[in-house]
Order: sequence, then C-alpha cells, then structure tokens
Amino acid sequence: MQAQKNGLESAVMIQSEKTHDQFYYGSQRIFRAASVIKLGIALYLNEPIKRHPELLTQRVTLSSDELVGGAGVISHLQQKTWTIADLVDLMLSVSDNAAANYFLKRFSLEVISDWLQSNFKEVMLGRLFMQKGKHENMISAPGLMAIWQKIMSLDGVYGDLVRKGLKHQANRSKLVAAVPASLETFNKTGELENEQHDCARLINPETGCFADVCVLTHFDDSERVCEALQLNQEIGRLMASHLLRTE
Repeated sequence: MQAQKNGLESAVMIQSEKTHDQFYYGSQRIFRAASVIKLGIALYLNEPIKRHPELLTQRVTLSSDELVGGAGVISHLQQKTWTIADLVDLMLSVSDNAAANYFLKRFSLEVISDWLQSNFKEVMLGRLFMQKGKHENMISAPGLMAIWQKIMSLDGVYGDLVRKGLKHQANRSKLVAAVPASLETFNKTGELENEQHDCARLINPETGCFADVCVLTHFDDSERVCEALQLNQEIGRLMASHLLRTE
C-alpha cells in the first residue's frame, strides 16, 4: 500500500481490534472536511436527544429557503415534513445537506463548533453546507477517528439509528467498494472537487473482530480523483484480508 503518491496528499489511520495494532500516516495534516464532518454533528446531537428522547419523533417542515443542493435527496422530493430521526438518517445515509443545515441552524453552528473544538483535536466547523463562510470546515485524521469511534459506541435508540444510517450508506465507492459481502460494513464518505474522504468499520461477524479505518485525501489536479478512490479501495481490500485471515 502506497499512502503517498505524486500530487496526492493523504492521511490514513487504522486501528485493528483483532490485533490491537495501530497505523498512522499523515496524522498532522488538516484537510477540508467535506461531509465527514456530519459525523461530528450526529455525535453532538446525542446529548440533547438523550435528555429529550421525544425529539426523535418530532416532525419538522423544511421551508424552501432551507433546501440546498449538493448531496442528499430532500431538495428534490415533494415531501417536506420529516421526523428528526428521518433527518439524522438522511444526513448519514445519503449525506443530505439540507438535513445537516437544519441541525446547524436549530442547535446553532457556533455552539456545535465550540463543542467539537473543545472535545476533538483539529476539528473545525466554520460554515453551513453549500454556503460560503468566513471559515472552512476542516478535519484531521486523528480528529475524524476519535469522532468515528465515539459514534460507533453510542448506546440506546439513538446509537442504533446512527449505525443504521452508516450501515446503509449510499456511497460505497471507496473503503468498502471491494470488501467481500461476508464482512459487515459501516461507513461515511465525504467529497469535494479536490477531496475524497472515507471512514469505515469492517467487522468479521464470525469472529467479532473489527477494524476502523479513516482515509483523507487532497489533490490539486482533479484528474487524480481516480488515484484517490483507488487508494481508499486498496486500503479497504487490505483490511478485509486482515480480518478474514485465519491465524
């Protein structure tokens, strides 16, 4: 596996529960976060929902002003009324920008940003999705891994909801693209014109062993997008082989 190629910057973190091994590469680099920072929004929501579990069944109607393009489905569907649980699922499974922005407005972008910065290294939430702001959304591989592992350990109804969204992630073109069907997978991707990110957990259901993997990439030449995807896929393949190997 070659984590650094000419013209392609990357950061990789792998933690194997099977062998307790850890692999870090480029952990000091900070990248534009794209949609992987939605994991941080989902993690923040655990606290208000834990205090008020009835929030999950609360129905909200999004106005036309709240519908933004980019990733997601809400903006082009006729349905405009959703439960909070629906919006969490859509934010994670199809990376819906309108759902994410709803939470950033309702619970305050500034409040969520401050919470993320006080709890995680090099995680910065600076703007709404599909809107320009004074600051960019930024993240490092250690910050993403820390958020990911907390997300995957959430308990209760909300934890089950979040993991359901990640298990049914619509974008499977990166870390889990070449993973055998015998492994269980959860993942959350993010992409911009010059970034291709993914974060995943691969589980061998026969042994219960799992591995968490985070890959962040940046490239200035958009023609290198295929190299970024191939790097993700190669790492996912290697981790699948690791989990399926019999010692």
